[in-house]
Amino acid sequence: MIDFRYHLVSIIAIFMALAVGIVLGAGPLKEDIGATLTAELTKLRQDKVVLNDQLAQSRKNVAAGQTYATATRSEVLKDRLSGRRVDVVVAAGADEPTVGAVQSALVDAGATVPAVVRLDEQWTHPEVSGDLAATVSDLAPTLGLKVDSVPAEQLPGMVLGRALLTSPAKDGWSRQGPAAQAAPNALSVLRSKGLLSLRGAAVEPATLVVAVAAPMTRAGTQPTDPQTQAYAGLVQALDLVGEGATLVSPSRPAEDPDSTSAAAVVSAVRNNRAVAAAVTTVDDADLAMGQVATVVGLQGQLTGEAGRYGIGPDAEAVVPELTR
Repeated sequence: MIDFRYHLVSIIAIFMALAVGIVLGAGPLKEDIGATLTAELTKLRQDKVVLNDQLAQSRKNVAAGQTYATATRSEVLKDRLSGRRVDVVVAAGADEPTVGAVQSALVDAGATVPAVVRLDEQWTHPEVSGDLAATVSDLAPTLGLKVDSVPAEQLPGMVLGRALLTSPAKDGWSRQGPAAQAAPNALSVLRSKGLLSLRGAAVEPATLVVAVAAPMTRAGTQPTDPQTQAYAGLVQALDLVGEGATLVSPSRPAEDPDSTSAAAVVSAVRNNRAVAAAVTTVDDADLAMGQVATVVGLQGQLTGEAGRYGIGPDAEAVVPELTR
């Protein structure tokens, strides 16, 4: 049994250890410890100066590159999409300056933008209840789609794509004859139910599309995987219906601790091999060089090329190879 003497010995041992430590720290080890700490502090200060200099130089380089990209954007983009019709599909909550910059870049490249389509959040947030699933199931047969033969995650995008886009050689669906009114009717239904809003006449179907991603939302511990899967299904379907699709976002904020930014959406879609092999992605469309990448990447879609461009860690290049 542990008695009082055991506790007494333990307490005495503790105080003896403290006393020895104090004596050594104030005597033989004092100068060694002080010198070591001083040297470490001096090194840390030097490292801080070096890192600050490197950061300043990096910022200067980025600013210079952005200035150059802005100055040369119009010349680089000129006539790259001449005669092409490109719709812009905007996810709910997307950055509006980025939407405007993308549209401006498309026009600078000679493209016509028949419509800018803003989607309700149900398209990219499948956990939100609403009319989307039932509505696209009802519209699918009128657009030549068999609900049972289309993957569920692609059905909304296929319906939207056939309502907006055309590429008979690729998609195999013709708007001729009895199907001529199917697309405008589908758009009318989607608008009437508040599932999208439309700026532009969209009388002439587009052949290409740029989708602008929005930040994901996370409620408590709710996962964001269903949202990224919805984006992947949407852009893959749009690519299947038209001649090509590009998914873009503004650059990732300096602090994105939960990885829910629009750029994180692009990164997540890149992890889907099937989608990444078909759809071009750009993670810095708020910057001039990202707008160049958007247009040149969309041009590459016409010949079946897909790439990952931008300044994110999973981008393969800042911009595609600038060949005519």
